[in-house]
Amino acid sequence: EGEVYWAVSGIRWCGDEGIGKNEALWKSTQETFFSKIPSVIRCALTSMIRVSVNQAAIGQGFARHSPDDQFYLATRALRSLSVQLGDQDFMLGDFPAECDCIALGCVECCLDDSRWPNMLTDFVRKELPNLVQYVSRLRAMVFSDVAPGDLRPHSRDGVNPIKK
Repeated sequence: EGEVYWAVSGIRWCGDEGIGKNEALWKSTQETFFSKIPSVIRCALTSMIRVSVNQAAIGQGFARHSPDDQFYLATRALRSLSVQLGDQDFMLGDFPAECDCIALGCVECCLDDSRWPNMLTDFVRKELPNLVQYVSRLRAMVFSDVAPGDLRPHSRDGVNPIKK
């Protein structure tokens, strides 16, 4: 989980310095998460948040690796997850368990939408089709009422508590 979390964090927050090696990915993060902040303070505020996230990644140790090594560590973790899943529907057999919830969160972050196109997404889609099917299966079973990439919370009765 750790390698995938920090790799996705690097894709979204680190721009040229992260695994995505693309400053446009940071711009997408700004637009996705911070578009409601008044433009007068948005740049300064998001820059401070970005520095904080990047410092956390360095403190954790993942960002101390080169982007190529970060990619290797993330793909190694995802490949291990794929081997563990094998041809089963869920990690422990026929029904989802807690570990499936964790795996869904990790893998779906690599696949969730087109706002952050990157080589990790390409790797999972091309090399680990069982994980792509796994995410689709879990999403349909557990989160059928939430679109992939929808970052807004939803209530059980279908009423969205946050207006767009």
